[in-house]
Amino acid sequence: MAIANTTDAVMTFHAGVGLVFALAGIYAIFRGYANRSENPPQTVDGLPNYKLGPVKFATFMSMFWGLAGFLVGLIIALQLAFPALNFDLPWTNFGRLRPLHTSAVIFAFGGNVLLA
Repeated sequence: MAIANTTDAVMTFHAGVGLVFALAGIYAIFRGYANRSENPPQTVDGLPNYKLGPVKFATFMSMFWGLAGFLVGLIIALQLAFPALNFDLPWTNFGRLRPLHTSAVIFAFGGNVLLA
């Protein structure tokens, strides 16, 4: 649809490139699914065959980003309650630390919690 409706030659070319790569990716996914070997074993050495590495990593990273984000939130809350804690440093004022706190808690902590 994007190729048929464009009037710019450069946009037509790039839409075609995107279409080719998207179709190649879909083909590779289906080919990998069709050529898969037998199901993996249910147990390895008498233990369940769980792949816990990514889960443990995401759990560790969510704890790290949770502590980092909540610590920055505590610092800016204390700065609002006790303005003397700003120490007249421009990079530690509320306006600079609040986006750090918000991004760390919402995206880093929240995203890792969704993965874990």
